[in-house]
Amino acid sequence: MEAGAVWAPAVAPAVQAPVGGVAADAVSAVVTLRNPHGLHARPAALLARVVSEAGTPVTVNGVDGASMLALMTLKVHQGSEVTIAAAGPLARRAVDTVVAAIEEGLGEA
Repeated sequence: MEAGAVWAPAVAPAVQAPVGGVAADAVSAVVTLRNPHGLHARPAALLARVVSEAGTPVTVNGVDGASMLALMTLKVHQGSEVTIAAAGPLARRAVDTVVAAIEEGLGEA
């Protein structure tokens, strides 16, 4: 990275909206994080695993949900709302699965 450059996590390309609007098969949901210590390493790893097993790319607040490191860069705290998004034929099931995992506390709450 060049001196003075700002790093930003990559957005999963398969979930980005096409020019001029939102993909016709795009699905999203907003969910509140309940984990007392936020999205630190352990819940981020579990969330990344859930997303990896979803069968379609999923973003969390615009970053690749299958990347534990990208999730941790969000610095999401307890009570924060996060937006889960996916596109494609498996999008609804993927978003619902990720939302359920977050609502269940990602193994902590």
